[in-house]
Amino acid sequence: VDAGAEGSPTLFVAAGWQGHGFMRAPATGETVAEGVLASLAGITFDAPDSPWIGAFDPERFHGDESFEITEGMSLSNRTDGE
Repeated sequence: VDAGAEGSPTLFVAAGWQGHGFMRAPATGETVAEGVLASLAGITFDAPDSPWIGAFDPERFHGDESFEITEGMSLSNRTDGE
């Protein structure tokens, strides 16, 4: 869940759950609803505090990474310019 995505302080994104979305939907819905209600009341709503939330920040990519699928579903990171 990302509250106040860059360029739109009232955009709430809850995505990327893959097969776990159904299981996590109640908690995700509650968090998004709290953010929407807070924004309607003029209150700043920050993404939930968590030590790992930064690991999902889109800004973590520098634009020079490339990935290719190898051996089924595994990924290999190629930053050597190939």
